[in-house]
Amino acid sequence: MTGYHSEFLLTFNTNITMYRVMQTIITKSIKENQENQPIIFIEPYREALEEIEDQIPNTLDRFLEFQARNLVQFYYSEFENYIYKCIRAILISSPGKMTKNQITIGIIIKYNYDVKRVIEFKAEKVVEKLLKKPFKAIFEEIDEEYDIKLIITEEELKELKRFKQIRNLFAHRSGKIDKTFINNFREEKLKEGDILKLKLSEIDKYALIITNLLFKFDQALSITYPKLVSYVP
Repeated sequence: MTGYHSEFLLTFNTNITMYRVMQTIITKSIKENQENQPIIFIEPYREALEEIEDQIPNTLDRFLEFQARNLVQFYYSEFENYIYKCIRAILISSPGKMTKNQITIGIIIKYNYDVKRVIEFKAEKVVEKLLKKPFKAIFEEIDEEYDIKLIITEEELKELKRFKQIRNLFAHRSGKIDKTFINNFREEKLKEGDILKLKLSEIDKYALIITNLLFKFDQALSITYPKLVSYVP
């Protein structure tokens, strides 16, 4: 990653790399030891689990399913964290951008008249509100309010929207498909109530889209806010 990058992008890259390495090591270990590896029962659930031992699914298959679900949620969380940290840092360094957001006496008292912490609190609230919006609205506001000129295509927005829907299914519905998902993406081959299953190759496609988008975001950030980036040899 030679060049000028923010600490936020470096953190994103490090976290993703470490997570994938960890998952690769675990998968390899399970593959090598699956046949001879006894099932480990954890107290106080030993008695109940021993009764259904023959019904416990294949360890590797179950892990790969678990891995896919968690990888989707991890990538999405890291993507949001990057945006969150970038905008938060901008607001803290330029609190004048929050003139539309009132600071009450109650908040000042809550933080013991610590102006720095009050600014941080308001910045966090502004970013939290921003991230609740649809992706298109998020990037439009980032352009208008923070002058970060990110070039993002309609196709990228479409893929981000779908990735978020997939993440929501895993995070809130244990992967169970609902009518909203089917209608939004015209997934006729899927049925309501089915469990969405993703191959790692599909997740890698979204990972590439997110990574490329954040690299573009970081480049745009460096133009408007050069103090937030540094040279990485």
